[in-house]
Amino acid sequence: MSATQDHDVGAQFHLDVEPERDVVRVRPSGDVDIATADRIRTQVEDLVSGGFSRVVVDLRAVSFLDSTGVRLVLELVQSANSAGWQLAVVEGPPNVQRVFEIAGVSSMVPFLKATAVPYREGEDVMRETYEFRVDIDQPWAHGTYGMRLELYLIGDNVVAANVNAYPTDGALAPPEVPVIFFADEKSDGSLSLQGYDHAAIFDGFARKASVGGAGTVSWMPEGASGTAAQTLAYHLTEIKKMN
Repeated sequence: MSATQDHDVGAQFHLDVEPERDVVRVRPSGDVDIATADRIRTQVEDLVSGGFSRVVVDLRAVSFLDSTGVRLVLELVQSANSAGWQLAVVEGPPNVQRVFEIAGVSSMVPFLKATAVPYREGEDVMRETYEFRVDIDQPWAHGTYGMRLELYLIGDNVVAANVNAYPTDGALAPPEVPVIFFADEKSDGSLSLQGYDHAAIFDGFARKASVGGAGTVSWMPEGASGTAAQTLAYHLTEIKKMN
């Protein structure tokens, strides 16, 4: 992973850009206000026009954010929704989040909770890969396809999740699968993996301790609101150290 930086000499603001697989992370540091918001907007627009379809704006290092910053974030949300790219925003410090709350727009922003255990040099970043088989028997489609869920962890904290579909029998092109924005731990220790609107995509997902471990989970396909959730079987196929 490489990063680029855009600095103002002598100022309290700089902007880091970190490509991460198929996602790019934009990390402003310092004050986000009328003097700096346009630089963030331009950077995100350049990344999207350059081919990135998933952007994470990370506010953890922002020390101050005013109404200009709130408007910037809302404009990015609107742009992502209208243009078909995906945006997530990592929550900032309490004083930054309070500005969104006072403005009454927190529910309009796809916030990701900052992990309770931030990455420190030397820590292991692990990836768990789970495989699913999905059977469809509908008037509009019939067949089978596979899904692969990847969980990225620091310690026991799930810091990112990604799901992809792939063909298995050659007769059915897999549909577009939903993007996971939130991974919340439930009271029983299982995970609720949620989409942009906090609706559960996988509900009650239980991680497995060793390769070959299997389970079932409730799954709600994207765009399937109003229909019953499906129960899918899955198994853990790989545990890999990523750094």
